[in-house]
Amino acid sequence: MGSNVGVSVVIPTYNAEEFISLQLEALLKSSVLPDEIIVSDNGSTDRTPSIVAEWEQKSTLIRRADSSSQRGVSHARNLGCSQAGGKFLLVCDADDIVAPTWAEAMVDALADADLVGSGHQLLLFDEPSSSYQLGDINIQQPQVFEGIPYVLGASMGFKREVFEALEGFDLSYQAGHDEVDFCLRATTQGFQLGWVDKPLIHYRQRSSLTDLAGQMRNYGCTWVQLIMNFSPAFDHKLPSLKLMLRKVLLALPGYLAKGQRTREEIRGFWWNVGVLEGTLRYQVLRTLPQRKLK
Repeated sequence: MGSNVGVSVVIPTYNAEEFISLQLEALLKSSVLPDEIIVSDNGSTDRTPSIVAEWEQKSTLIRRADSSSQRGVSHARNLGCSQAGGKFLLVCDADDIVAPTWAEAMVDALADADLVGSGHQLLLFDEPSSSYQLGDINIQQPQVFEGIPYVLGASMGFKREVFEALEGFDLSYQAGHDEVDFCLRATTQGFQLGWVDKPLIHYRQRSSLTDLAGQMRNYGCTWVQLIMNFSPAFDHKLPSLKLMLRKVLLALPGYLAKGQRTREEIRGFWWNVGVLEGTLRYQVLRTLPQRKLK
């Protein structure tokens, strides 16, 4: 990869004072530096703005963009990508850590595709040591709807024409599946998805079990939104309200009675709660959010 290819990195950010410096430091150690690194700050109330300001003094590649006018990762991504100057747009998260070869490998993959992603290695919170430890490596490309590929928003790259053709990320997804929606719309418009089967990021998992439960509930709810948005283009059957009620109610006594639950138990239970909520709101009450594109 050449050094002047017009590569912009966009980092949607909200209250990331604990992690943002690790990500910026990693990007500045890239095997081939991007042309710019835009921290799209979605209204942080902690020390994130001042920390980014310090990094702006250290490197002319880094600049902060104010995306506080509307809350949400999709808005932060959209504003950052809109202000970026590169013909290749790379997106990563503020609380992860990219590998030195991340930017180079992603742009190289864009030579044969329009939108690409990569594998990752988990960063898991270890409660006894109160620190993050390296976990499993996953280099398999994720799929939805029984075989349709997508890429994670934490490690995503695309050509500018893809972003412009799709009119950005859909703001109607408030808490999950926004990147899946972006990839599926790209697929339906004929863009080619690619994949780097290497763990190019350390992908940090939530340390708080309460936060994990809330995240999975949101994911379950937006999963129903995703299915309904792409029916019948991708024919995936929605679960019935009766089925989801049965799943949640049958699992509830055991879940409440158990004092200490594993992360997988939390994930499974609250995913089903979210799917139940989404089924009730979007399928039964017919309140599916309208698309909001830039």
